[in-house]
Amino acid sequence: MKPFWPVAMLLMGLTWVATAATPPAGTSADGDTTLPVLVTADWLGARLPDPELVVIQVCATHREYRRGHIPGARFLWSSWLIPSTPEASAVMPELETARAILAGFGVGPGSRIVLYGDSGRETAVARIFVTLEYLGLAGRVAVLDGGLPAWREADQPLSVVAPAVTAALPDLRLRPELLAGADWLNTARTQPGVAVVDARSAPAFRGESGGAPRPGHIPGAGNLPSPELMDKSGRFKPRPVLEQLFQAAGAAPGDQVIATCNVGMAASLLYLAARHLGYTARLYDGSFEEWSDRTELPLEITPAAPPPAGK
Repeated sequence: MKPFWPVAMLLMGLTWVATAATPPAGTSADGDTTLPVLVTADWLGARLPDPELVVIQVCATHREYRRGHIPGARFLWSSWLIPSTPEASAVMPELETARAILAGFGVGPGSRIVLYGDSGRETAVARIFVTLEYLGLAGRVAVLDGGLPAWREADQPLSVVAPAVTAALPDLRLRPELLAGADWLNTARTQPGVAVVDARSAPAFRGESGGAPRPGHIPGAGNLPSPELMDKSGRFKPRPVLEQLFQAAGAAPGDQVIATCNVGMAASLLYLAARHLGYTARLYDGSFEEWSDRTELPLEITPAAPPPAGK
């Protein structure tokens, strides 16, 4: 199969210098090679001089990036790494396409990546996080909690200059075990230690709305709408609150969380939060778009609870 977009078009708008890729020597400037899943603006600001740190702003348009970005940040149009096909929405990119994009960003074997976006881009940033873990970069990719608004709030500097980037050769290895297929999930959902968590709204989960071919949800799934994960500032809620939310959705400590939604986007926020909490996680990429379309797969409809008497 050919790449979904010509590589030359993917790299348009980047200011980068193509040179022979050489693996970076040594460890990072702070001596740490494993990133936390979520980082703060202060954490990132202290590490911006690290030559092995690659900061990427996930954008819907180039205008967002031109208005001001974290110094040294690369521009990533989200559709480059979140393509859709005639068969499915929001699929994983092909390996060589992703390799070309990351090479143009200067991602090499020793690089560590921090993703962020402006307000309203939390879901796309989370999806790129899942994608990079799927590409074999787990432990080397993090998300700036709160994104660009948190950076501004911390009085950190902004730039309007696109950085000059030296191309590199990323070390990518697909990890298909981070994705859940429909047939695998239909068997695994009844096994102990597996928690299916649906990020759609409560009405869609119950089967009252959603626009899918068949209403309802995967039998046995719990419901944790993705907006409940975030506070009003766009940051993730405190860890104890997130732990309670996951447990209320049926994910006990030590369970494997299978994140699902409508097309695999909102579920990426669940995946990111689950990883932050230390869960083993998988993303059901096909999500309800696929599950509801396959009539041989079971569905469950949960009526809304009746209002209290006298109301």
